[in-house]
Amino acid sequence: MGDYKGNNTEASCFYYSLIETTKQNGLNPHLYLAYIFKQAPLITNKTEWEYLLP
Repeated sequence: MGDYKGNNTEASCFYYSLIETTKQNGLNPHLYLAYIFKQAPLITNKTEWEYLLP
């Protein structure tokens, strides 16, 4: 999802964009983020991140 190294503005924009995209796709942002946070530790390569996009 990115390496922000303390850049809170970029991190905030990333999460805001993710939440708004989730809403536009008719998903519950809270449930979607909970799912992402559960799945993130299981990701073994960059390609698998695509499967988690809303």
